[in-house]
Amino acid sequence: MHGLGANSAWWESLGIFFLNNNISSYAIDLRGSNSFKDFENRAQALTGIIKKENDGKKIFALGESMGALIILSAALKDKALFDGMVCISPAFKSKAPLKMIDYLKIFFPIFYNPQSRYKLPLTADMCTRDRAFLKIIESDYDRDVLSTSKILFDVFITQVLMRISRMDPGTPVLFLLAGDDKLVDGSVSKKVFNKLKSKDKTIIEYPGMYHSLSIELGKEKVFQDILKWAGGKI
Repeated sequence: MHGLGANSAWWESLGIFFLNNNISSYAIDLRGSNSFKDFENRAQALTGIIKKENDGKKIFALGESMGALIILSAALKDKALFDGMVCISPAFKSKAPLKMIDYLKIFFPIFYNPQSRYKLPLTADMCTRDRAFLKIIESDYDRDVLSTSKILFDVFITQVLMRISRMDPGTPVLFLLAGDDKLVDGSVSKKVFNKLKSKDKTIIEYPGMYHSLSIELGKEKVFQDILKWAGGKI
């Protein structure tokens, strides 16, 4: 599951890597969703398709940024959904420089126009240092398509609830954190990780890497770590 300003194409490099290692991968695009609940429903529906097409195979969910919140939330509601989860740069707390007036501008439209968009003060170069990928992002993608009042409110509430609770996803969990994350607070992610009730949990941090590890310089090491971790669960 991709993040708020991303799309399913961002998984292409990881998908190719998995294919070369005899692992099938599936991804969906969240554009067109109207709420966080829609995200969860899509995750559950996709998992159902995967199980039908790969009977008896283990299923590992990967989510980056907001996508990590989606798979965690889905797993909390159905602990049999996944056989393991990889949370990449999970967005439990944003670093976006928002003031009180900004929150009012974001959330107040919920009462009269919940699908109104808000342009977050974030840029593509906060995601990755990969110049080739930055050109792709800046040329052909509407990064604010999911930044509606309703979705941003849902994400905010989800973040707060996950920060204050001791979650038990009922499955092995791998946290991958960017050492130089410009978008989310990695220290909060570590606190959430430490509170997880999962008996099988691992955390890896990548010094100097930016938020979107799946498209960041040095992503090959990230991919290898995911493969090694998942391979030990099969």
